[in-house]
Amino acid sequence: MLSLVCIVGCVRFYFYLMYSYFFTEKPKVTDEFQVETLKKLKDSVKAIQNFNPISYCLEELYQAVENMCSYKLAPQLYDSLKGFFVPNRILILFNTIERN
Repeated sequence: MLSLVCIVGCVRFYFYLMYSYFFTEKPKVTDEFQVETLKKLKDSVKAIQNFNPISYCLEELYQAVENMCSYKLAPQLYDSLKGFFVPNRILILFNTIERN
């Protein structure tokens, strides 16, 4: 009798999970979230490239990237950071060459 109760409970829980996954509306991402996340990442990249300490912990940055990817915003994230990496890195190299 107890095993039947457990099986029924597990089946009900499984259907609850499936219902909540397929029939509930997923939260929408705001433009503010994207802007803040990109600013946070760009500030960190800039600090690393200038050999300065970063203001955010690595876990927070990792979580920000993971959240962007889970909302299927990876292409925008890639394009934004790709456009930021190249010009900054070239400027840093030129400044380093000029100092020497």
